[in-house]
Amino acid sequence: MLSVKTKKSEVLFLSLTPLQYWLVNFISKAIKVKTYVIMHGELGYLNHAEGRGQKLGAKFIDATLKSKSDVEFIAISSTIFDRISSKYPTRKFSYIEHPLQDFSGINKIKNDKLTFGSFGIQSKEKNSCQIYKLAELVENKFHSRLNLITVGVSNGTFDYDLSDNVKHFCKGHIKSSLIEKETFFENVSQIDVFLLFSQGGDKYDLVSSGVFADCIAMQKPIIGMRTPMLSRCFELYGEIGVLCDSLDDMKNAIYNICQDEELLKKYAYNLQEIKNDFSFDSYVKKLDGIMNK
Repeated sequence: MLSVKTKKSEVLFLSLTPLQYWLVNFISKAIKVKTYVIMHGELGYLNHAEGRGQKLGAKFIDATLKSKSDVEFIAISSTIFDRISSKYPTRKFSYIEHPLQDFSGINKIKNDKLTFGSFGIQSKEKNSCQIYKLAELVENKFHSRLNLITVGVSNGTFDYDLSDNVKHFCKGHIKSSLIEKETFFENVSQIDVFLLFSQGGDKYDLVSSGVFADCIAMQKPIIGMRTPMLSRCFELYGEIGVLCDSLDDMKNAIYNICQDEELLKKYAYNLQEIKNDFSFDSYVKKLDGIMNK
């Protein structure tokens, strides 16, 4: 249970809609109550809004963050804090690191080969199909030493079974397939190194990455295409895998790990250090510090 000490003259909103951003900000100017708001995925509208609703929402958020008030907005992740602070330099922000999921009770699937794979919804937007091109680049002598896999359903823009060298688990269509959470993460557990193909630019620059959080929680290193968000994560948290600028870079990173598995131990050690900062106790302590400074 979340237990944060608050004063009578303080209010904490765990989430708000874009319209409520503006309303709370407006009301706070009329009453003397210190107000805190935890921001979530709605920040993504500022960089990429689809449809009238999201575009209107982006305007409410933008107008709120540009105005002056005593409302303190709290980002989930230091990387988002850095980005939103530079975007709105006159507004005061704080940040917390969201506590990680507990995977200690998940049965782990073991393979006799090193397994590299992507997980979550497989889609064109995430460049999930790049795993097939990566499979073509990997030489046959390495295919005998590793597995390339996906774990997760398709949103309709990703097709399965286009390569004999790529295996699929928990596959199906997002609208018709129901995968139990435990089954899904049991299959994710067999991945030794996560592959991130997304090159989404700034679309997710203000949205906390659930995949990145799960990488930390499970202490799985990353081989990922360089994005602003992922680059900042590596800058802040250190060497937790390999940043790549091309599929050839990803192929070479896979080769290096296959030839020197000590790299996995190094990455895992760094991930353990980060994991301590993402604990529930650290989350409560940070939030308590923000509200009682």
